[in-house]
Amino acid sequence: MSPTLRALLLAAATTGAAAFAPYTGPTLETIDQEFCGDIGPCQRIVGSKKPGPAPAVVLLPYSETQFDVTLGILKPTMDKIAEQGYSVALIGPDYYDYPDRAGEPLLPNIPAAAAAVLGNWTEVAVAAYDAIKDGFCQIDGVDCSKIAVAGFSGGAGIATMLSTLPVLSLGTIPALPITAQLTLAWAPLFGAGALGVDLPQYYHPVFVNGAPLGPSAPPPLGMFMNAILPPEKRFSVISEQDERFGNPSTDEAASLPVFQLQQLYSDFCEGEGKKVDCIQSSGAGYYVVPAGDIALVPGQTYHVSITTNPLQGFFAPGGQVWQAEAAFEWLLATAFGP
Repeated sequence: MSPTLRALLLAAATTGAAAFAPYTGPTLETIDQEFCGDIGPCQRIVGSKKPGPAPAVVLLPYSETQFDVTLGILKPTMDKIAEQGYSVALIGPDYYDYPDRAGEPLLPNIPAAAAAVLGNWTEVAVAAYDAIKDGFCQIDGVDCSKIAVAGFSGGAGIATMLSTLPVLSLGTIPALPITAQLTLAWAPLFGAGALGVDLPQYYHPVFVNGAPLGPSAPPPLGMFMNAILPPEKRFSVISEQDERFGNPSTDEAASLPVFQLQQLYSDFCEGEGKKVDCIQSSGAGYYVVPAGDIALVPGQTYHVSITTNPLQGFFAPGGQVWQAEAAFEWLLATAFGP
């Protein structure tokens, strides 16, 4: 999709909204709680909202990153969202390992490792589910009749689980009313670089039944992607050089799996090779940021640099169709629009 077309779609969807204009309204109410459920570690719920009823926007943090580090990165965007009239919170534990690491002790027995990974994903998803439903949504004025969710790296996987319930091992818990999903720096790749670079490139059995990149795949253990949230309500952004989700070498010549994973994950543009811009007329789909467009931040990976590069990354100013301002405008318009 061209930048002009996407801008027109966003303008139509957000007519009358303040978007990300300078804020001159009432003082925001601070949200800062801890929720401890029956499963998984205690979850922090930190954010803000305007006084009175306000629709719920949930952000789910990076794995293997301290909560406060993620909060520091996201807070300027969170404040802008709250200023528009939303209840917004980052929800997660102080720290958590990427769930696929649970399978590491069981390799090379891939079916056993996959089962352990599924169990770990289930635990982190239930912990987030409980914190949203019984924590955030119980705060006075937080309207959870519809929920917009954004997830970052490991948090994107959690968002995907919450958006595609029922999960096989979660039983019959009712789904959250998630109406749109934004994800950054994630794809359903089994191992995600956490289980060793020699692991075959399997599509993740927790998120997608079957469909291996390699010659065979573990038994399907998870759910179908579109069980609840349809593809038109999901948007994904990733770097072509992402070391964890399809291109461990960061070489552009080896990046085809990045695109294949996004095509399966989004349910758009399958079989179209290295299609960078797969944004649909609805604004959904995926965008793979081409190699070289985001410079590597010294001492970091490309997987991280898409977040932390202040001049070229997701949160940089500039108004690219895949960057934060446009992406969050799409998320809010899609989640809460007609």
